[in-house]
Amino acid sequence: MLHGGIFVTGTDTGVGKTVVTAALCKVMTAVKIRAVPFKPVQTGAPLTEGGFFREDLAFYRRNLEIDLPDDWLSPVCYEAPLAPAVAAALSDQPVDLDVLDQFLWRLANRCDMVLVEGAGGLAVPLTTPDFTMADLACRWRLPLLIVGRAGLGTINHTVLTVRYAREKGIPLLGIILNGASVTPDLAEQTSPEMIRRMTGIPILARLPHMGDISQAGLFAEYCRLLAAQLDIHKLTEEAARHAIDRP
Repeated sequence: MLHGGIFVTGTDTGVGKTVVTAALCKVMTAVKIRAVPFKPVQTGAPLTEGGFFREDLAFYRRNLEIDLPDDWLSPVCYEAPLAPAVAAALSDQPVDLDVLDQFLWRLANRCDMVLVEGAGGLAVPLTTPDFTMADLACRWRLPLLIVGRAGLGTINHTVLTVRYAREKGIPLLGIILNGASVTPDLAEQTSPEMIRRMTGIPILARLPHMGDISQAGLFAEYCRLLAAQLDIHKLTEEAARHAIDRP
């Protein structure tokens, strides 16, 4: 049993962390690695008659076979589409890190690899201005996989994310650039190599923009493209070196 985890962060909100997290789970499952996604804190979750509607969790369930309760996969939710610390303060319901610890450990005991999807980027405040998503990755001693945009501007955002992770002492597994054009412009063609040279971190995959990926067949094709570029066994073995211990 690998009994490890990966913390998936983004260089910005809306860069495709949820799709990449789900695709990684799918690719791992295809090679008999029991993987499960975990979204510790979800903001922007409307409250319905059936409870919170967790958009990211809904995507996981549409595309992955997961036989676990919603609260195990996404235990803390807020209606306001804000940073967790801000949403928590507005609702007067603080994030309980001990509760998140318990859910992480519960998942780790049931699978080989837990893929933790952070909220926004590393500097997003989770509980207070002084405790960010980066601090959560440190608390859980998880290595980091960065999801960034493929186009213009990604060099700055990605390099800053790498430097912040290093300041926090978070191990880095690699970078996935998402949302590439069918006919990449000069920025998309040259950015990956510049990021690699500036950070020393490998670009594990470059994935295309696929529009509404929830359409039949598109997610499967996305996973195929990811699997073709990524050495999934190497990634999981490296991640497993940072085994999840009971917090």
